[in-house]
Amino acid sequence: MLKHFKTVMTFGFAAMLIAACGSTDEPLNRLEKLTDRIEKNADNFTDEEWDEVASEMEEIQKEMADRKYTEEELREIGRLKGRCFARMTKKAMKDASETFDDLSKQLEGGIDGFLEEMSKDED
Repeated sequence: MLKHFKTVMTFGFAAMLIAACGSTDEPLNRLEKLTDRIEKNADNFTDEEWDEVASEMEEIQKEMADRKYTEEELREIGRLKGRCFARMTKKAMKDASETFDDLSKQLEGGIDGFLEEMSKDED
């Protein structure tokens, strides 16, 4: 019985070590999946979904900070991050443009209202 227990424990420990050694791929795979998801759905994301994307990106970067990567993997990580950040930047620029357009229209209306009121004859 004790011999069987030691064998099971040895195999269990070995399995945990193997899983830990292969874990450098996990954050990279998550980054690849996130990049694909962003590229497929970016135009339809809600603000909440963009917040989730930003949180997931932050989690992935934290996981990656604890691991060592080859030069090739680092280039791929940089390429994937660049694609993600480009989509995030496009979204931010679109939002800023819409906000600027709204403010511009409000300012135009405000000037019209001001001039209307100023041109009234005062009694």
